[in-house]
Amino acid sequence: MKLFLILLLALLPILAQAEELPWIGVSFKPLRTEDRRLTQLEPEVGLRVSGVVANGPLAKAGGKNGDLWWKFDDQILLNMRQMVGLLREKKVGEEVEVQFFRGGDLKKFKLL
Repeated sequence: MKLFLILLLALLPILAQAEELPWIGVSFKPLRTEDRRLTQLEPEVGLRVSGVVANGPLAKAGGKNGDLWWKFDDQILLNMRQMVGLLREKKVGEEVEVQFFRGGDLKKFKLL
């Protein structure tokens, strides 16, 4: 444990200089069977929001646990790996539109 902390402290200045990457402050899980019935999305489509970072970009945009994301900009979401790849293509501060279901209603918002 001490070695890990020493390495982390040694790397902090290097990490701080690294290129800033966009983040939205969210964690996901795959959609559940009942989510699919509610949204009628295809079996391979969609992600369920399972965590929202307080005061993060998603929280500020009004995102909530349980939201069912199916589109990020113009891309249909298939899995977490794809979502991470789409986010990495964005620049910090670049606006994206998210389409999602909440309580069976289709909604959208913009994230910075």
